[in-house]
Amino acid sequence: MLFVSQKTAALEGVRQRMQATGLSNYCLEVHSTKAEKSSVLEQLSTAWRERNLVIEEHWSTATGDLRKKSDQLNRLFSALH
Repeated sequence: MLFVSQKTAALEGVRQRMQATGLSNYCLEVHSTKAEKSSVLEQLSTAWRERNLVIEEHWSTATGDLRKKSDQLNRLFSALH
């Protein structure tokens, strides 16, 4: 997923939510005063090393949760329109 915003607060909010769900290693900060090539490469390296830590059961649970939320949003959309 790619999230782009001109507002630092919005980016920080997304980063915090990703961190809360255990996905912070997949959040790369590539365009800010903090971003350096070596830092981005280290973030990519960490994400690559840790990709095998997620087991299929976690993906199945997350997929089910996303399906429920998607269904809720679709029902809300239908009700509004």
